[in-house]
Amino acid sequence: MMAIEFIQKHGVAVLDLRSLVDEYGDISASNAVGELVQRHDWTRDGATDLVELVEQYGWFFLRSACALAMAFDLEDGSKGH
Repeated sequence: MMAIEFIQKHGVAVLDLRSLVDEYGDISASNAVGELVQRHDWTRDGATDLVELVEQYGWFFLRSACALAMAFDLEDGSKGH
């Protein structure tokens, strides 16, 4: 998929990333799972998986994973989160 087509198809999702950074900016690392569950409507399993991914891989790796998932048009993966 060409970059322009990608942005046209996923433009809202690309912009949503900035709003998520703002929304999640006040989450404390020490209680991230609890805060995601209580304040951001995540399930405990989903929040746990997300925090583990972040701790293991960091934003540089996950940025590429996000782009690849969008290019593959995979909004929800096999785990269903």
